[in-house]
Amino acid sequence: MTTPRPFAPLSTRLSPSRLPVRGRPAASAPDAEGLRTELSLAREEIRALRAERDTLAKKVALLLGGQLEQAPHERLVARIHELESAAADLRSQADAERQRADKATDCATALGTIALKVFSELVVIVV
Repeated sequence: MTTPRPFAPLSTRLSPSRLPVRGRPAASAPDAEGLRTELSLAREEIRALRAERDTLAKKVALLLGGQLEQAPHERLVARIHELESAAADLRSQADAERQRADKATDCATALGTIALKVFSELVVIVV
C-alpha cells in the first residue's frame, strides 16, 4: 500500500476493510472486534496527527518568534550604526570649526599686533 497523503480525505487513506459502515457493502455486517480495532487504529492516527500538529505549531512559533525578535534587533543595530556615523561626522566638523576658529584668532592677534605697530609708528611720526 502506498503512503497516504497526510491531508487526503479519510476515505482515500483507509483500506476497503477500514471504510466506515455506511461505505461498506450491505452484505458484510461489522462485528464488535472489528469495530474495536477500527476505533483503536483511529485513536492512534488521531494521536499521531495531534503530535505532528503540535510539533509543527512549535516549529512555526519558534520560526516566527525568531523573526519577530530579529527584526527590531537588526533595525536597532542599523540605527546605532547610523547614529555613530553621524556622531563621527559631527566630531569631524567640530574639529574643523575649532581649527578654523583658532586660525581666525591667530589672524586677529597678528592683525592686532600689526595695527599696534602701525599706530605706534604714526604716533612717532606725528609727534
